[in-house]
Amino acid sequence: MLTAEGIETYGSGCRFAQQLTWAPGTQSLDATCSAEGEAGTTAETVVVTNKGEGGFFVTIPGLEEMGPLQPCS
Repeated sequence: MLTAEGIETYGSGCRFAQQLTWAPGTQSLDATCSAEGEAGTTAETVVVTNKGEGGFFVTIPGLEEMGPLQPCS
């Protein structure tokens, strides 16, 4: 699930903290991420790309790109 506050998947999630850069269709965001079964959180730079009718795609370092995702309010 992708919202303005973050992204959540079955076993993990990231909370967006600060927008770092913005270009048409792409945002880089500071985020605090956690994964089920792991202690603590990690600081990551998450990239959210709006591919129009193709939906949103989210890239978190070390993971495959996720998408297409539809935004939730």
